[in-house]
Amino acid sequence: MKKLAAFTAIVTMVATPAAFAAPVKSDNIKQVANLKIGRITELALQGRYVYAVGAKSVSIIDRSSRKVVGAVECPEGIGGTEVEVLNKGFIAFAASGGCGVPGVAIVDVRNPKKPRIVGGSAPVRSHTITAYPGKPIVYVSPNGCCGDTRGGIEEIVDARNAAKPKVIEYRSNGIGCHDVGFLITKKLKLAACAGGAETQLWDVSDPLAPVTISRIPTPQVFFNHSAMISPDGKLLVVGDEAHGVTSCTGIPTGALWFYDISNPAAPIPLGYHTVDRGSAVSSFWATPESWCTAHMYNFKPGTRLLTTAWYQGGMNVLDLTDPTSPEEVAFYQADGDFSPWAAYWEGDRIWTADEHAENGGVEIFELKR
Repeated sequence: MKKLAAFTAIVTMVATPAAFAAPVKSDNIKQVANLKIGRITELALQGRYVYAVGAKSVSIIDRSSRKVVGAVECPEGIGGTEVEVLNKGFIAFAASGGCGVPGVAIVDVRNPKKPRIVGGSAPVRSHTITAYPGKPIVYVSPNGCCGDTRGGIEEIVDARNAAKPKVIEYRSNGIGCHDVGFLITKKLKLAACAGGAETQLWDVSDPLAPVTISRIPTPQVFFNHSAMISPDGKLLVVGDEAHGVTSCTGIPTGALWFYDISNPAAPIPLGYHTVDRGSAVSSFWATPESWCTAHMYNFKPGTRLLTTAWYQGGMNVLDLTDPTSPEEVAFYQADGDFSPWAAYWEGDRIWTADEHAENGGVEIFELKR
């Protein structure tokens, strides 16, 4: 599998406070806002509002004013790092015992200034959650590694009755998913389960009873962290959270791996992409600001433009029109000042969740093409 060509974008330098290194960026991207609301992990965007998970609250941000208008407060700690939009007026987050409810908390946000927890489920183990697009149904993944003893048993939370969500168990691979990505269209209803050393593709026509279509062994990947399917349904992207050998030095650890899934029953490996704007780290247990792997990402709707968070490697945008030779069309990296956990599209802008301990929050970038 060949190493992909490096991007040759012009790099510009902009002024920053003396405490941090100046950002390294392509000339077609700029930071348009920095909401310094503390360490943030996951984001969920829908309509007028953005939901951001911090240590003790889920903040509700008005996308137009870029101000926090409300929050779900958990003085004893959230206990999780995930938030998802269920349907209009409701969200879910991984509470894991925080906020007085176990498992997954269901929140009524129809009045964003006064959000209310209206229900909670009790999955045995929750690490990540993913909402089934267009339905108040949440897939709960146990972790896909690290001592999961349930033999790949996962939970689906059916929150159609928000006050009394139901939990349905099903079995995936031997150690469970770390995360699940969906593509739901009129013709395709697919999900990808990433966990351990394999990724599975599922038919989720029945959202409460996934059926395995194929299993993709990935010995070249240290840990299958997350998966995303392109809007045309033909490309699978799997992120490797190489927590044993985190590195952003151009070698294929912590990379994005690409598969042709035109035939979901027979995926074909195509190549990989990694960044070289970072440094090698000896252990996952280094500080979060030092990690450097692909983490959370998504496609711009209707395109093959993928934006990805790389922790200390910053964020970038890839054009995956030809995934055997991806083109990096934009990037932004600020060593010591920017450690994005997630990067997601919103129109021509990209919202990132920054877990930097001292200067974290939500950054917004604008891409010009």
